[in-house]
Amino acid sequence: MPSLRDVLKMPRMYQLFQEAGGFFGARLRFLRRSGLALDGAWVIDVGCGPGFIRRHLPDSVQYFGFDTDQRYIDYAKAHNRQGATYLCQIFDASSVAITGPADVVMMNGLLHHLDDATARSLIADAAACLKPGGCIVTLDGCYRPGQSWVVKILLDGDRGEHVRTQEGYLDLFAGTGLAVSAICDGKVSRVPYDFIWITARK
Repeated sequence: MPSLRDVLKMPRMYQLFQEAGGFFGARLRFLRRSGLALDGAWVIDVGCGPGFIRRHLPDSVQYFGFDTDQRYIDYAKAHNRQGATYLCQIFDASSVAITGPADVVMMNGLLHHLDDATARSLIADAAACLKPGGCIVTLDGCYRPGQSWVVKILLDGDRGEHVRTQEGYLDLFAGTGLAVSAICDGKVSRVPYDFIWITARK
């Protein structure tokens, strides 16, 4: 019998899981709450998965999705929208040669899959490719004081092995020179879950 990890490697099943739990909806709520000016923006989505977020961005966005799972990228390309480019490769400093400078670098549900050294390196590379006034936005599950045992069990069981506290996530941005702010909210998904949304602006 396939494990949940195996099932979630299938693009459509991954998205159904995200929507059923309200996790994808949480991404959209935080994105709207951020007030980012996205019309005509140059957007890089690191860890884009099957690329469903592109459908909720303005048509005028120039979108570049990076993921290392070939199945996700194949699905995204097969359901491509105008102004979207999907690449099955790691995002690093050399990627700006493909994308050009970005207004927004998105990392939805990514940092909690990365150890500190890898996450810091990725953030530094993303910061280097930002236009003046551009920003990095991230969304991840978060440990915080007083959270319910249900949320803690879900966070403990997450596929990502590096779920952090707010302080742990913010520490990843230390030394970048970016202006960093964070919002924690546990009431944006159907399933009880604590999220942290970070905005880091150049």
